[in-house]
Amino acid sequence: MIFFLYVCVIVCQLFHDIPTNVTKKTPDEDEPANHSDVGFINPFAVWFQNACGFCYNEWEASYVENASLYTSFLLFTRASELNYTVVNISDPQLLFGAGFNSSKSTKVLIHGWMDNATIDFAEDLKFSYLLAQDVNIVSVNWAGMSQTFYPLSRRAVTPVGRYTAKFVDFLVSEVGVSSASIHILGHSLGAHIAGVVGESVTFGNLSRITGLDPAAPLFGSDPEGRLDPTDAQFVDVIHSAGGYVGYYKPCGHVDFYPNGGDPIQPGCGVDIGFCSHKRSYLYFAESITSLGFISTVCDSWHDYKRKLCQNHTKNVLGEHVDQRFLGVYYLYTNPSSPFGAWNNSVSM
Repeated sequence: MIFFLYVCVIVCQLFHDIPTNVTKKTPDEDEPANHSDVGFINPFAVWFQNACGFCYNEWEASYVENASLYTSFLLFTRASELNYTVVNISDPQLLFGAGFNSSKSTKVLIHGWMDNATIDFAEDLKFSYLLAQDVNIVSVNWAGMSQTFYPLSRRAVTPVGRYTAKFVDFLVSEVGVSSASIHILGHSLGAHIAGVVGESVTFGNLSRITGLDPAAPLFGSDPEGRLDPTDAQFVDVIHSAGGYVGYYKPCGHVDFYPNGGDPIQPGCGVDIGFCSHKRSYLYFAESITSLGFISTVCDSWHDYKRKLCQNHTKNVLGEHVDQRFLGVYYLYTNPSSPFGAWNNSVSM
């Protein structure tokens, strides 16, 4: 069933993103840095939106105002790594009683479609963070909205993001957390939810948002309601299934394109996007304890592969990215863990 839904999403994306002015390109010429914000006029996309009108109308009527019924916040700390406490917006003492420390950094994890707050993306990042750093981990669980028909999950991005923003505001205004210590990380649809959080918080700009292969289907060039550089003081993005299930255009201050940023990522074999989509958070999880993902700023993957980059500015993909050096970066990875191609020479 999940496979069938996934194929439907791929088909929807293929039809949704057919441009009106197509020119024939070779694969090497189709580069993120060269994409322009062209308009898309696609009869299939219009039909799809109209056919699903009942979904959207029902969603507006039944769920938008009730995101709190389907969204919860799970707190993990080093002392309770294997267990979590469900915390809420109205009770600071519950947070403190569960081990939350307002003087420590807080990592907010937001999962994607068909995922939840305790497995896969969230589990891998939680484990890596708590192994390396003594931080608060808040995992946003919106499984009640994410584990359904994709257009409904897509529609949930804004309400879940706004509700999560209220929780982040609560941390700053009532719990005493410094806004500079909050780092929000989202995978797939969760990356765009993170963007909505950044748009919606009331205390000012978030310090950092990390987007891990932001979802592409039913997202266009308009930055409203999706991740973009205005959502935080610093937005870094890893693209690993771009052009399929992942958003291919740059949408951060720093955008990393490992192995060109699209399927098939090394080690994934025959892949329609599942494996490559997950690689983004596997690379990031490894980066928490490694500096092995050294990247080079370049105009295109074509130039990077041929060593034709005009300057040789380096940066490190992942947790330890240097926020001073912006732009589009490329790198190679290994087909299996350790994925960082420089892991044998640089580690933490």
